[in-house]
Parts: sequence; structure tokens; C-alpha cells
Amino acid sequence: MWFLDRLAGGRDTAYVTTPMWRVHGRLDRERFQKAVDTVVDRHDALRARFVERDGMPRVVLPPSAGTPVDWRAAGSAAEVARAAEAEAERPFDLATGPLLRVVVWTLTDTEHVVLAATHHIASDGWSVGLLARELAAAYAGEPLPDLPVRYVDYAERQRRELDGDRLRADLDYWRDRLAGLPALTLPTDRPAPERPSHTAATTEFVLGPDLVAGLHRVGREHGATLYMTLLAAFQVLLGRWSGQDDFGIGSPVAGRDRPEVENLIGLFVNTVVTRADLSGDPTFAELLGRVRDDALDALDHQEVPYERVVRELRPERPDTDSLIDAWFAMQNVPGDGPSAGPLRFTDFETDRPKALFAVSLFAQPRGDELAMTLVYRTDLFDAVSIGRLVGRCRELLVAVVADPGVR
Repeated sequence: MWFLDRLAGGRDTAYVTTPMWRVHGRLDRERFQKAVDTVVDRHDALRARFVERDGMPRVVLPPSAGTPVDWRAAGSAAEVARAAEAEAERPFDLATGPLLRVVVWTLTDTEHVVLAATHHIASDGWSVGLLARELAAAYAGEPLPDLPVRYVDYAERQRRELDGDRLRADLDYWRDRLAGLPALTLPTDRPAPERPSHTAATTEFVLGPDLVAGLHRVGREHGATLYMTLLAAFQVLLGRWSGQDDFGIGSPVAGRDRPEVENLIGLFVNTVVTRADLSGDPTFAELLGRVRDDALDALDHQEVPYERVVRELRPERPDTDSLIDAWFAMQNVPGDGPSAGPLRFTDFETDRPKALFAVSLFAQPRGDELAMTLVYRTDLFDAVSIGRLVGRCRELLVAVVADPGVR
């Protein structure tokens, strides 16, 4: 991420994340500022600065970051959403920081919207939930959980463990597994621009309880999880769309494999690549077995940083991620928003997607249903084409539930 930021002259906003919450209740400015300072001061990642020395990044950790809250008035939620879009397009200076920007819009005396923009180099999806909970607890004067380790401790442990024989064995696995992996070539509505815009749109659809129950059943019958079953179906969908039987799909892993890092804000998430193998006209059940084995092997070797795998396999193109063009993720069910004494946090939804890949599919359990979101690059695809793809996705899932032996 540091390299890509330097390559773009510090102007790229692809990795700017902008989680937002509605805050219900009266918000004391001084008290909220103290809560922000408390959270930032206890997390290395939010105070980090990435400076360049002799062509390499070095981390500087000031004892206090100084993250002033930007207080603004707003007449409506729509006005806030427009202002938030502008915030999402403001880059971060990784060398000077801060890597957290907090903006609060006041709608009424008892309703506010809080935006906590961060650079992905300092945060991940798990961290967003931690940030909301800690802000709420610090505002309420509640004790925050002890942090047995710091992010710098985690980084040092990772650097130490990924040295020598272990790293070589894991890299050998990825080198063998992904050798000769072809790019996924999808039939786009427009030629790909020289530099992707990352401008995105989303299409959302819901899988009903009967279909979800059927997908669970198919998975159980073949020793696979729901994630593996959906991933296999996504491979079929992309295979039909592209006409390829060999390509890669990226998926996130939380990277928090030890309890002492569960309460740390920082970038722990990693990417693993599963390689689609649709050769030989397999039945869906046969493909699901391949996906299950591939996914389990990938998880066994998940600790190698993805950028290291890219460097091993694409050393001539360090400026691009040429291993994957598609993404699939199962997302955890969010709990109720945190409360801070008289305050209550709920998500503030805005339509500001960004596309790091040509297409990305997200599945989120909601009760007995699955909420599905397909994110796509608008510089490549039209909404009509994506709508057809979603329709075919539903047909495919219904077909494999009805008969996993279908080819």
C-alpha cells in the first residue's frame, strides 16, 4: 500500500475507507474529542507515520497523534452523504498523518453523523467495529480492555516467524499452486483504461431461506462450508462468463489468529487466492470437492503476506496486482450498534463503493437469508450487463441445490 501510494504521488484514494455512524443522543464536543484522543493514543496503527528513508518506508510513532474532530452543521442526511463522498476522495499523507480523520455532522440536537476516515494501511474491517465500540466506551467513561501486545509487537513477531524455512515452505506452496495462473478475462462493455478509476456501482439481491437452507445442505453433504459452496458457484459463474476454466479469485482472511490481537486496531487482514479448476466438465459436487481442498490448503498457508506472493510470481510488475481480478467474501453479521451512556450508534448507509477488482461478490448472513452485494467497476461494465449476471447467478444456485450432480 505504501508503494502504490508513492507510485500515485500520494493522490490515490482507492484505499481510503470511510465508515460512518448515526449517533442518537446529545453529543458533548469536549467529551467526544477526549474519547477520540484516548482511542488514537492507545493504538499504534492510528498514530503511525510512514516516512521514506533511503528509498524504503520507515514507521515513526509519535506519542500522541493529535486528531482534532472536525465539527460541521448539516441540514439533511442527503447533504451529509454528499459531503462524505468528498471526504472519500481526499487522500491521506502517509508521511505526515494523521491516518484518521473524524468528522461530525450535527443534524439536530440529538442526532449526529460521525465519519471516521482512515487509510487501509492503518485499519481493516475488523478494526472498524473496534473503533466504534472503543469510541462509545471511552465517551461513556467505561474502562477499555487491556492491550497485552502492541501492533509493533505483532509486526515484529510476524517478521520473525516469516523468516527461514517456514517462509520458504509457504512460498513454495504458493509458487507451485499459482504457477502460470492466467488473468481472468471478462467480456467487458468497454475497453479497460490504462489506469483503473476504481469507480464502482453495486447490485444487491437476497437469497431466501429455502435457497440458503439448500446451499447449507449441499455443503454438509460434501464436507464443505457455506463459504466454499458459494465460492464454487461463483467460480462456475465467472467460468461461464469468461469462457475460462482456469483463473484466480481472491478472498480475505482476518489474520487475527491469536486472542491477544483481537482488540488491536490495525491492518491484519490478508488475501488468499483460490484457483478455479473447471477442467474436465465436472459435476458441481466434484467441483465443490476441488474448491474445499483448495480453500483448506490456502488457509494452511494464509500467513504469507499477499504482496509477498505477488512479488514472487509477478516480479516484473510490482505496481499492479495481476494475480486476481475477482473477489469473494463472506462477511460477519454486524451486531447492534454500540451505546455510550445516553448515546447509541447505528450504521449510516451511503452509496460510495470503490472497486479494487473488476467484480467482487459479498455474502452477508441476515437471519435465515443471505444478503448478496455485487460490486463492479463502472469503467468496464454497464448496469444492464451486471443485472443479467445476477439473474444467472440465481439460476445457477437454484440448479445446484436441486441437483449437485449437474455438470
